[in-house]
Amino acid sequence: MAAFTIEHDSTAEDLFIIYDYFRISYNSEENCYGLLNKHNSWEKEGPKEGEIIEVLNEENDEWKKYRFSRLYYIDDRSKWYLEVLKEEDDDDDDNGKDKKIKDIEGLKVRKRII
Repeated sequence: MAAFTIEHDSTAEDLFIIYDYFRISYNSEENCYGLLNKHNSWEKEGPKEGEIIEVLNEENDEWKKYRFSRLYYIDDRSKWYLEVLKEEDDDDDDNGKDKKIKDIEGLKVRKRII
């Protein structure tokens, strides 16, 4: 089970129990992806499809919610990518495109526990 902390989210009125921050990582010894927590302990179980995760936007230091879709590897680039879906439909005129692709190198992800 992942370690967790209690952290105050200044954008919310309540305290939330939040998993320690994760970086999605590929473990070559296990030949699969997982999560590194802030203590650099590798966790084999990553997010599940459809699960709400939050991804840190380092430009404005804000967490944005998404639904986890999948992780995949592109051989040509030798990189892992995270595919997420918008958490909920918004009014942006994006022509129905609700997928976001992110390079996972250095990406910070967290999950809330209710």
